[in-house]
Amino acid sequence: MAPPLGLILLVSAIIVAFKHFLMLKVSEMGMTIPQCRAARALLGWSAADLAASCKIGIATVKRFESGQTVQDASVDTMRKALEAAGVQFIAIGATSPGAGAGVRLRGR
Repeated sequence: MAPPLGLILLVSAIIVAFKHFLMLKVSEMGMTIPQCRAARALLGWSAADLAASCKIGIATVKRFESGQTVQDASVDTMRKALEAAGVQFIAIGATSPGAGAGVRLRGR
């Protein structure tokens, strides 16, 4: 027997709300999870490369990217390392009003 439609809609709404909450939570620390992953991808860095560049444990990078709690200082350190390597972080609405947060490589 299939679950009632109301229950399915409720669970879906909870999942969407949780994802939104998670994004707000990490963006308060200065970098979202998708920004971190995108920044690493732009640079061709693995999680281990990011960890090595900012002298933190790879477990910290992986915890952050999986949505677990990490210290704000660790997130700041990761962001600074990515910025030092050439990544520019784009705040919500900074360059294209109504768009989400993003990353880009600055001109070289």
